[in-house]
Amino acid sequence: MTETVLVVNDNEYQSQELVNTIQTRLGYKVIGASSHDDALSRLMPGSGLKPDLVLIDMSRPESEGLRIVQSIRMYKPQMPIIMLMPYGDDKIMGQAFSHGVSDILVKPFWLEQLRLALTNVVTIQRMGQYISYLERKHAGHILHSDIIGSSSAIRSAVSQVRQAAGESTPVWISGESGTGKELLASAIHGESKRVACPLVVVECSALASSSADAVLFGGKFPPGGSEHLRGKFQEAGEGTLVLKDVASLPVPVQQKLLQLMETGKLQQADGTQTAYTARLILTTNVINKPHLLALNSPLPDLREGCDTVIALPPLRERSGDIAELANHFMRVYAASENKKIRSLTPDALHHLEQSPWPGNIRELAHLVWRAVLLCGHESIEAGDLRLIQQLQPVHYENRKGSVTSQSNPLLLDVQGRMKDLESIEREVIQFALTYSGGCMTHAAKNLGIGRSTLYRRVNALKLDNYISRENQMTRPTIRMSSKELS
Repeated sequence: MTETVLVVNDNEYQSQELVNTIQTRLGYKVIGASSHDDALSRLMPGSGLKPDLVLIDMSRPESEGLRIVQSIRMYKPQMPIIMLMPYGDDKIMGQAFSHGVSDILVKPFWLEQLRLALTNVVTIQRMGQYISYLERKHAGHILHSDIIGSSSAIRSAVSQVRQAAGESTPVWISGESGTGKELLASAIHGESKRVACPLVVVECSALASSSADAVLFGGKFPPGGSEHLRGKFQEAGEGTLVLKDVASLPVPVQQKLLQLMETGKLQQADGTQTAYTARLILTTNVINKPHLLALNSPLPDLREGCDTVIALPPLRERSGDIAELANHFMRVYAASENKKIRSLTPDALHHLEQSPWPGNIRELAHLVWRAVLLCGHESIEAGDLRLIQQLQPVHYENRKGSVTSQSNPLLLDVQGRMKDLESIEREVIQFALTYSGGCMTHAAKNLGIGRSTLYRRVNALKLDNYISRENQMTRPTIRMSSKELS
């Protein structure tokens, strides 16, 4: 996603020049405003506009400019602001910084200075959002606003989340692997009255059959032993307990869970009854009733015991949300990896929207993360994504099966161990160049990526010797301005 800059300038000619520069030379989206009131109206929720930062260029920065800054801080305290000033005045600059201006540029300035100021402000903003999200996630304060998407299917699920947050009855969340069930469970807890209490998440598929009972409900472990485990229900206390993949629990444990849901108490081995007060949220990959019934277990009764039932759609059924999700992951991973990547190109977004996504949102997030790591330029291109997809398996349903180097020689070495990504990428590009006789144009076409992307990867992997001499002589060069060369 390309950031949007609100440019506030009271000089029509200068404003148009500045807007054109930021749009065409620096690649940002721009919203124009000519006065204090005009700028505030574009920041209000009812405007339908969502600027990411504000750039103020007023002829009288000491009065009108500072007034705009103060007003923005009242309505949008976290909005990044850059001020352009016709002259350097330490007093005015000090006042501007004290009111929360992020950066100040004194005219005249180089285009590269403006580019750097905008990039730094955006990077700091992303990093702040990423840290805030991590802090809220760690504290169990995820909100429904953290659920990305505008499709009717996901909005319906969000509506159920908000309703369930005001209740205390059990919740059932179903959906394919990677659709975001744990995020919804966290949002229910984060918006409930229990938010100050623990949020405990248990991966049921990771529990051994012999220990699942003791881990959840407490008791001696191993059976007949002397060690007494404090169960997850006790650990959750008055908070929320999320049982992920509840279908993987042994049937006797599911039966005890059903008893607890029906009575609020559990009969212990010594005859005593223990009351549990934690809010229970059950998640499962089993997505419909016929499949539940076929398992011949208490699962259908567990589902019926939940007052709220949320069915999350797979990503292939909400393709309209893919661009929004991809841009969100791009911002998060660019911040966490300290990469100055600003956008996914339109072709890249189109490519993502046409992909089948058997691994759902988890697969999309993983692909974008790898693209961020490998991308050496400001925008992730469709070719970057295709190259990564060609080098990774996508059949997630088969990931538990055994494989050998003979069954997939591209991904595994002779000992059957997974090769690292760089080795796989080097082999693929080396083969493509050899196959095309060293012709970059043909190799790029066969790989489904652009020549510029292929040149960058060839240079990074030091595969120049696989390029024909004619291609080496016509390789594009980086042109620098006289200022950059000095």
